[in-house]
Amino acid sequence: MANGLLFLEGSAPTVFTEGSPDEGDRLFGGRFPPLPAGERADAGEILYNVQQHPKLQPFAKVYLDQLFRELSPNCQDRGSSDEAEQQYAKLLQRTLVNSLLQDRRIGLVNLFWLSHSKEVAEAVSELSTRSSELSRLRFAVHPLLARFYGNVWKGACREVDRVKPGQLRFAVGDSLRYFLVEAIVKDQLPLALTRVDEIDFSSILTNNTCFRIKPEVFFEIYHLLLGEIEERVASGEPLLMSKLTRYLPSMEPESYSLPAHRVKMLFNPGIRRHLFMDHGQFGDRLRASGKFQSAVKLGSSPLTILESFDELAFAVQRFEIISRLRQSIRVLPTTITEDELQDEYKSARVYRFTESVEVVGNAVDATVMFLDLRGFTETSEGMVSERDLTRQLYTVFDPFIEVISRFGGVIDKFLGDGMMVTFGAVHSSRTGPLNAIRTAIELQDKIRELREEKKTHYTMGVSIHHGRVYLAHFIGSSGGQDTTVIGRNVNMAGRLSSASKRPRKEEDQGIGDEAEMPFDGVDREPQSAVRVTVGSDGMIFNEGIAMSRETVLALEQLLPLTRKEGVEGIYGEFYDTTIKKRIVLRHVGDAKFKGVWGAFPVYSVEYS
Repeated sequence: MANGLLFLEGSAPTVFTEGSPDEGDRLFGGRFPPLPAGERADAGEILYNVQQHPKLQPFAKVYLDQLFRELSPNCQDRGSSDEAEQQYAKLLQRTLVNSLLQDRRIGLVNLFWLSHSKEVAEAVSELSTRSSELSRLRFAVHPLLARFYGNVWKGACREVDRVKPGQLRFAVGDSLRYFLVEAIVKDQLPLALTRVDEIDFSSILTNNTCFRIKPEVFFEIYHLLLGEIEERVASGEPLLMSKLTRYLPSMEPESYSLPAHRVKMLFNPGIRRHLFMDHGQFGDRLRASGKFQSAVKLGSSPLTILESFDELAFAVQRFEIISRLRQSIRVLPTTITEDELQDEYKSARVYRFTESVEVVGNAVDATVMFLDLRGFTETSEGMVSERDLTRQLYTVFDPFIEVISRFGGVIDKFLGDGMMVTFGAVHSSRTGPLNAIRTAIELQDKIRELREEKKTHYTMGVSIHHGRVYLAHFIGSSGGQDTTVIGRNVNMAGRLSSASKRPRKEEDQGIGDEAEMPFDGVDREPQSAVRVTVGSDGMIFNEGIAMSRETVLALEQLLPLTRKEGVEGIYGEFYDTTIKKRIVLRHVGDAKFKGVWGAFPVYSVEYS
C-alpha cells in the first residue's frame, strides 16, 4: 500500500537517517512495512486519523504505573500489577486480533502499533518526570515491556490462526513480515521516548539491559568515528568517497564537511562498517584507546563491543523513522461523536481500533482521470504486429509516468490503450481537481510533441470527474495486493473518456463552428488544438480534455475563476502559475449516456 517513507515529505530535516526509500528498506528487513491510505495535508505530509478503544489507554496507564511502582526500591506491594496486566493484555490482544482479521496487506496492524506505542511512550515519559527515582527506570523497565508486548503479539497471531486458519498469511502476505512491530517492541527507544530529539545516549545506556555497551565506551567509539570521517573527507579518500556516493546518494559532495552530515555518515551502517573493517588506521586508534581496552580487559571482546555499538546505531535510525511516522498520527478523542467527526474533520478517513476494527470515511472525495488513445483500435486491427503495437504504447506511456507523478497522480490501472489515474484517492487531498487539470494539459502537450517528432500518430481523449469513490483492496492469486477505486463516479469518469472519436469524413468536412471554437479572452487559440464537442443527439466527441460539472465546482473551491460576461459558452478562466498557462473552462453541451438518467453537463479545458 502506501510507502511509509512519505512521512518525510514536508518534514523537518532528519538527524540520523538520510530518509531515502532504499535506506528505509534496509533498516526494516529489505522492504519498508506498508501503511494504509492517509490524508495529504497542504504542506505535503501524510496524516492519519486514529481512534482507539476508550479503555485501551487507561488500562495501559494503570499497568505502566503499577509496573514502575513495583520496580521502585521503596515499593512494598510486589505483584500488585497482575490484575491490571491481565485487563490490559486481554483488550490489547483482542484489538490486535481484530486488526489482523481486517488487514488486507495494507498495514492496519502497523498503524495500530504506531499509534498505540505513541500513547505508551507518552505515558512512560510522564511517569519518568514524577521523580528522579522513576526517571532512572525509564529504560530499565524495557525488558518487562518487551516481554509483555511480545507475548500479547504472539498470542494474537495464534488466536487468528485458531479462529480463521490461513487468514494470517492471507491478510499479511506470504512472507509474514513484522519488522516494524519488532522494532517497536524490541528496540527500547519507541516505548521510552516520544521524539527523536529526546535521544540522550548517556541516559539510554545508564540502567539499561537492552544495549550491551557502557556509555563511556560508546562515546569513545563515537568520537573516534567522527574524527576518522572528518580526516578522510578532508583528504578526499577515494574509497570513502565511493561509499558515500553509494550509501548516501542524496548528499551533495560539497556538503560532506557539514557536522550534521558527518553524523549521518557515522550512523549509516555501510559507512560505519567500512571504518570498522579498517584494521589498520581505525584499528590502531581503537587499540590505543584506554576506555576501549579497559572494556576488553573486563571480559568484553572487541567484536562484541562493536556489535553493541552497531545495535544501538540501528535502533536510533529505526526510531527516527518511527518517531516521524508517529508525528503524522492524530489520535482522536475516544468520546468524539459522528456529528463532531463530520464537522471537525470533514469526512476524513478515520481508522478505528475499537470493539471491531473499521475504516470510517474510506469513501472519499477524489478526482478520477481517464485517458484513451484515439486511433489505436484501428491500428491494432491492421497489419501491425503485437510487438510493434506494444512499442507504440511504450513510446507514449513511458514519458507520461513522470508527469502524472509530478502532480501527485496515482496510476490505478492500465487499460490497454488507456490509463485510469486518481488524485486524492489513496492519500486524500483537496487539490485533486487542479492537479488533474495540470496533468491532463501536460499530457496533451507531450503527445503533441511526440506527433511533431513523428514518434506517434495517435491523438488522445482525457476525461476528469470529481466525486465520492471507495478505496478497495483486492488480494490477487499471485499473493500481491491491488488497490483500486470503485463506485458510480469512477464509472462516470470512464464514460466521459470512452466517448466516440469524431468520424473521419465529418472531421474532413467540418461539423460546424464547434470544430474550431475561438479561444475567447486569450490572444491565441489553444496550442494543442484539442477539442471536445457534444452533438445535438447528446453524443460527446472527445479528442481533448473533457470535464464534468462536479469537477468545475470542486475547482472553484480551490481558486477564483474569472468570469467572461457576454461570451457564450465560457464558464470561467484562470492563470496557473505552476504550468504557466491560461486555462479556459467552456461548457460545450449536455451529454447523454446509456443507463444514466438526464443530461450530463460537459466542459472542455482549453489553454494557451
